[in-house]
Amino acid sequence: VSKDIILEMANKNGQNFIAFCDELRAYVEEHHLFPQKHSRLSHKIKYTRKKINEGALEDWKQVMFEEIADMRDLSIHTGGRKKRE
Repeated sequence: VSKDIILEMANKNGQNFIAFCDELRAYVEEHHLFPQKHSRLSHKIKYTRKKINEGALEDWKQVMFEEIADMRDLSIHTGGRKKRE
């Protein structure tokens, strides 16, 4: 890891992002999904995805977030209309 990345991770914004990732990782490990809409954590996820799509998120943050996103179990049905049989 280069010195620039360590310095960036050490600033307040980087520390807050790491805390967010730790909280999100704990939630995903327990529930196997991202949280429901209209929660503080879901708003942060939406903001992070927006920054990724804009290309404005630092690489190390994107790697951390996508690592957590890959932990989800997407086979779980969480709602929507039931399919007619």
